[in-house]
Amino acid sequence: MSTVVHAGFGDSGASEVASRFYLYLSLWMWVLAIVGFGPGYVSALVEGTWIRSIPVHLHAVVYVGWLALFTYQVALPSGGQLARHRRLGMALVTYAALMIVVGLVVTFSRFADRVAADEFVVAQHSLIHPLSDMFIFPLLFGLAVYFRKFPATHKRLMVVATTFLLVAAVGRMSFLGDPPPTLVYDLVWLSPIWIAMVRDAIVSRMIHPAYAIGLLALAFVPLRTAVVETSPYQDFTHWLAAVGGGG
Repeated sequence: MSTVVHAGFGDSGASEVASRFYLYLSLWMWVLAIVGFGPGYVSALVEGTWIRSIPVHLHAVVYVGWLALFTYQVALPSGGQLARHRRLGMALVTYAALMIVVGLVVTFSRFADRVAADEFVVAQHSLIHPLSDMFIFPLLFGLAVYFRKFPATHKRLMVVATTFLLVAAVGRMSFLGDPPPTLVYDLVWLSPIWIAMVRDAIVSRMIHPAYAIGLLALAFVPLRTAVVETSPYQDFTHWLAAVGGGG
């Protein structure tokens, strides 16, 4: 496979200002991740409720690693390192596959732990989020890879895919409400896309279809909990519990 996948943030027509915009956007993603996950990790350490599960912490490290790679990728073009930017692109494909594998391992491991603790209903409701994540993210990232020869589309799809990964972080922001209103949740979670759309509207006087379609699709993600009450999902979780030895 000789074609190198690149993130498209530094295509030849992009200005240094544009490259810096995506760097700053990635830093805002870090803010969302830290505000969402940070307090929980700190309180767990202080209260001694730290989850003693290697897969869970490996999962956290892998996802933080993705955000770090994303930030590094968007920083390279502004520094004139386009060749390195493109070479690293292929590594992102491999890394994305690693994320999915680790994510599935943790998802089923946590489900099994809850079933073993006689918390089947909790396990059912908790499973839908990480399990569906493992299907939605590959689809978004796959589209970004597919459009790699069209940098303007590719880089925006990468923003959409990475924004999607922040769903869990925003879900832990208790100050938004428990549960938070869907509109508030979407405004915060999808804020990187909103910001990027405003930037496009100002600079290019248009809204790129990648953002519009991505935003429309992701806006419905919080509604996936409705799947929990469907017969196919109920049957699947009962089968999964039985396969896992939960009875």
